[in-house]
Amino acid sequence: MGSAHAAVNGMTPVDFTNTGVVAPSSSQHENNPANNTASVAVLPKGMAITKTADTSALSSPVKAGDQITYTITAQNLGLLGLTNVTVNDSIIAPANITLTNGDANGDAILDANETWIWQGIYAVTQSDIDTNGGGDADIDNTV
Repeated sequence: MGSAHAAVNGMTPVDFTNTGVVAPSSSQHENNPANNTASVAVLPKGMAITKTADTSALSSPVKAGDQITYTITAQNLGLLGLTNVTVNDSIIAPANITLTNGDANGDAILDANETWIWQGIYAVTQSDIDTNGGGDADIDNTV
């Protein structure tokens, strides 16, 4: 018996097979051994991360000290809890990133189907303006 499983959110399910065997007494026999096995597709650990920028507080033209608020969302796509989940941002110091929503049970585990949301604020620097955002007219920020 074969089966095919489609990828879910970019993750490929893993097959787990469970076999049960009936141990009959010596006067009985197993009449249908083909039904002793079942396969179940299980999603492995996985996470989706998105990041958005709220630039509504920027001046026109932008000046040093204007603030950009970034929202970072992490969603557990698998069936197992994820531990030691932290956010590292390329331009926002860890002390300036705050978990604002999620971890409802307070166990510090990004549980299956749970979503955590952080916010971080970046203040535009004079260097960002002088270099035109590093030459490409935007401020690059990677989480």
